Amino acid sequence: MISPFATCRSSCRTVPPSGRGGEELELTLDELASRVEQTRIDPTLHRVFDANLQRRLIQPAVLLILPFFALGLAIPAKRSGSALGVFLGVVGLVTYNKVSEFAERAGALGDLPVVPAQWLPFAVFAITSFWLFGLLAFRPDHPA
Repeated sequence: MISPFATCRSSCRTVPPSGRGGEELELTLDELASRVEQTRIDPTLHRVFDANLQRRLIQPAVLLILPFFALGLAIPAKRSGSALGVFLGVVGLVTYNKVSEFAERAGALGDLPVVPAQWLPFAVFAITSFWLFGLLAFRPDHPA
């Protein structure tokens, strides 16, 4: 029997990863953290780096909370065919993303403190997600 990968081995070539380049470079998390830790840096740049670092740390954390948010909204009450939960989920995620973007910009400009501006909306989103999940998981009308 011929392996389905046999033809790929002879005709496919691995392409080395391209180097970072272009006009606008995005810093890695390590580079951002090292720039935030620098003491001899312009305060404006420090706020920009710190705001970007905080947002990029929060984004993966949101992925850990997302299943609780989705489950809390996915199952409609009384088995109705309504897609209200899906609509509210999309609106909630878009709203959270816009608030997070606003907090990053406001923190970078110095209008708001960087850490509370980023982590407070995340905390509200996480608490709301767990509350919605708790409503679903611990309904009194469903046996355990």
